[in-house]
Amino acid sequence: MRTKPRPPRKSPIFTEFKRAKLLRKRIPLAEAASGLAVLLFLALAAGWVHARKDDFDPAERDLDLELLAAKSGPEDLYNLPTQRWRDPSLGPAAGTAPAADLGPFPAEILAGGWSAGRVQRFTPENLYEKINGQAEQYLKFDFQELFVLPLSHPVSGTTVDVYLYDQGSFANALGLYAEQRGDKETLAEGAARYTPTSLGAFGISGTSLFHVIGTPEGPALSEMTRRLVASLGAAAGTGGTPAPFQLLTSALGVPLDGIGYTPVNAFSLGFAERFWFGTPDPASTARAFAHEAANEAEARELMKRLVEAQSAELEVLERSEEEVLTRHRFLGTHYLFAWEGAMVFGVEDHPSAEGARSLAASLRAGVDGLRFGLAPAVAETPVGAGSGAGGGSGEDGGYGEDGGYAEGEGS
Repeated sequence: MRTKPRPPRKSPIFTEFKRAKLLRKRIPLAEAASGLAVLLFLALAAGWVHARKDDFDPAERDLDLELLAAKSGPEDLYNLPTQRWRDPSLGPAAGTAPAADLGPFPAEILAGGWSAGRVQRFTPENLYEKINGQAEQYLKFDFQELFVLPLSHPVSGTTVDVYLYDQGSFANALGLYAEQRGDKETLAEGAARYTPTSLGAFGISGTSLFHVIGTPEGPALSEMTRRLVASLGAAAGTGGTPAPFQLLTSALGVPLDGIGYTPVNAFSLGFAERFWFGTPDPASTARAFAHEAANEAEARELMKRLVEAQSAELEVLERSEEEVLTRHRFLGTHYLFAWEGAMVFGVEDHPSAEGARSLAASLRAGVDGLRFGLAPAVAETPVGAGSGAGGGSGEDGGYGEDGGYAEGEGS
């Protein structure tokens, strides 16, 4: 019986002769390159695994270091033996392990039966792991490191997380706080300035920004928030008060909650960096600004660049070597740019030319005072209230070297 011949394949790979042979005479370059890429990836992966070996950080898996040291096997980590209950308000029992390391947080916050978990630390490289979506805001203000401390109160069932962001300088901490605060109130507790929230508070202490977030609402959360703010305010470090900040507070009497700091892109100009802004009168849209340059030549050049970059919107009314008064072509408000020594300062969005000149004159007098050590002390201004355009002095106190308000005898 005669067999039917097989139909030919649509895309034959081998010949139909006695001995199979490949029809392709060469391997395409793309196919060879992709094969080499896969081999290279596998080699790199094997090298990485070999280099890592047992390099494991327990902090990445939230395992307590003390727990790892005390337990011998994996089964001990998840099947802990029961222990006799003890009232936390009585303090630790005799012979118990020493208190956990609280890092930069003061030990007195654990009074009243509170217990602390392990302190977590984050750097600019992994900050996004903790506050994904908000990391850029902190990095813009030169973020250094973040410490997170979980607290719990077994009796009331309250849990609190404390975030302490080290921003490297008082300027960065204040600028970030002002950006997050908006128009919310500012309260004082020692050297700390803070804004209360329904779940805690956030504020600044020296060169750091802190957030206190807890649940549920109640007396235990309120008491812990107050204690944390007081402790952080008492432990505030000194980073030095920048001259522009001193100028706005001494020459114009602007309170801390009326001052902001912009590290980059001030006036929406890429070259304008490290500018301070103050609102002398909360009822007005006018703001004063100040920036400390490296020297007089740099200050003079920066003032010229500010005027030239906004020439399409600002019409020059008066010009001199040290001062330029302009008017917005569409809004009709006045902008004044000036320099004195290494300081660039001025007024933006003022409704009258005379008012802009008056504020600028007060700022210039304040610059002279700072240069010769004659700046007056700052009178205490009620939180949320504005003040006029004159230099302030009084019996209550002024801003100290760390940017915090200090009690004084007046001047």
